[in-house]
Amino acid sequence: MPKLRVCCICGISSGYFKKDRNSRSFFNFPNPNIKKLVPFDKDLLERRLVAWKEVVGTNYDNVPIGLTCVCSDHFQSGKPARFSNVNDIDWIP
Repeated sequence: MPKLRVCCICGISSGYFKKDRNSRSFFNFPNPNIKKLVPFDKDLLERRLVAWKEVVGTNYDNVPIGLTCVCSDHFQSGKPARFSNVNDIDWIP
């Protein structure tokens, strides 16, 4: 059974509309705690995580990163930019 995901910005869930299930995607917050990152990548992901938290406007410091997500509606292209592409409009929601 698929896990229900809820966007922390608009509150819509992955099961909100059955017809919508295939058209909306959900993306976890950036995770700088990945073990195989080089120091530069870790610093960049930490910056991105801070930026995402600022945009969302809510304190997610005590929420595990894996439980917090943003839906594709909040990105111009429908998905986040590559983490190294800091000048892309979709680097943050």
